[in-house]
Amino acid sequence: FIRGARELDIDAVAHNGELIVHAVSEHVEDAGVHSGDASLILPPANLSGEVMDRVREIGRKVAAAFEISGPFNMQIIMQTQGDEVLLKVIECNLRASRSFPFVSKVTDTNFVDAATRAIVGEGVPKPQNLMQGKWPFTAIKVPQFSWTRLAGADPFLGVEMSSTGEVACFGKTPEEAYLVSLLSTNGFRLPAPGKSIYVGVDDLTDPRIAQKVAAHFAQAGYPILTDCEATRSVIGEGSRVVKLDYTDRHALRDAVFANNIDLVVNLAKRRPEGKLDTNYCMRRMAVDFAIPLVNDQRCAEMLVDALDALPKGTSTAVYGSQPLNIETPVAVKTWREYLEMRNVD
Repeated sequence: FIRGARELDIDAVAHNGELIVHAVSEHVEDAGVHSGDASLILPPANLSGEVMDRVREIGRKVAAAFEISGPFNMQIIMQTQGDEVLLKVIECNLRASRSFPFVSKVTDTNFVDAATRAIVGEGVPKPQNLMQGKWPFTAIKVPQFSWTRLAGADPFLGVEMSSTGEVACFGKTPEEAYLVSLLSTNGFRLPAPGKSIYVGVDDLTDPRIAQKVAAHFAQAGYPILTDCEATRSVIGEGSRVVKLDYTDRHALRDAVFANNIDLVVNLAKRRPEGKLDTNYCMRRMAVDFAIPLVNDQRCAEMLVDALDALPKGTSTAVYGSQPLNIETPVAVKTWREYLEMRNVD
């Protein structure tokens, strides 16, 4: 297995084997999460110009090798070894992907129109590199899940696609775009002041991320609860162990209310072997009791980074210990206003 890697999505159109247009999106999650369940960042936030050029060259070579005329989509594994960035193509689909509308909107280029013209061979646009130039904004597409409609299903991200929709939003920074996108999904909200955060991990969880997430919410005034001493030892002494009886639904509901649990952050990465697994039970409890759930460690880190990036004093007023009496900290702009930002020197 390849661990600690990220995936890149490349949506592209070619004509007679020549690359016409392409867009490169970066996954927030670690590699291994289905691209349909992943959060996509466009333009990528962590790729150098040299890596972007290499990705474009890979797309050009694939288009030429298969003599593609029309749309295609690729997934590339990006792994860092020392100072070297390794890129490996793991999938190539000779079709339009679900992210075609997303990249079309963000780049203000109709990929479907370009693909149609490439297929019929009429009015084919000239090749252009849409990823060049300054990007004064970021767009992020996050998945929308329907776990409540699937009784007993595990809200776990893996190689099998589980999402039933998606939401995309723009922002001046990746953090702003991610926060707005996440808050736009159905079922997610920030925890109310005075409520508790319930945290779960396993042996594959990155301790640094677990500690960072717990410390952020603790500093914002939220009690941090954990399911066992092992988890408490990972995230720090400021947390308190609260064991829940998942076999008794009535007792579980009473315990959730008694402990004021208003956000579940489950950072376990190992797929459970059965329904008695405590991390599965924790995730399913969140879904069944309509508690917001963060079920990926990279997404959890992105969330706290986004909250930290809010204007000074705003984050605690928005979701922490102070009253909810301020205006939205994120400026509201139209799609066209964001696009026009690229034309300003």
